[in-house]
Amino acid sequence: MQLTMSNPREAKVQDIEVQDVIIGSGFIIGDLKQYRPQAQVLAVQQEKPTFRTDPYAFEDYKIFQLPAEPHEILVDQNAHVDHHGSAIHVDSVHIKSVSTASLFEVGGIEEIYSQSRIKHIRALKNEQSR
Repeated sequence: MQLTMSNPREAKVQDIEVQDVIIGSGFIIGDLKQYRPQAQVLAVQQEKPTFRTDPYAFEDYKIFQLPAEPHEILVDQNAHVDHHGSAIHVDSVHIKSVSTASLFEVGGIEEIYSQSRIKHIRALKNEQSR
């Protein structure tokens, strides 16, 4: 997708509080040409910690081997944006977390492609006997 902005704008920010920016994510004040965050996560939930001689590996799970599928573009590929002011004004924003290949931005962006792959593994005593 190609989006052209008429004029970059100044960001005037009073108060932004972000507690966490984790796992391939970003927090940006200003304009970006391109942003391409990626994350691969193995989320393991265990009832009690155990030492494994064979650790979990991304290669063992098909989701991490599959090629990325292109997403449907929902806006005109040659869109043009006219800003209706010389600045972006932000009074107050409070965010708990920006996580897993995502972005919080005060500004403009021309191109973004985000990819996140997560495999949840549950090793719980009650579920192992089923």
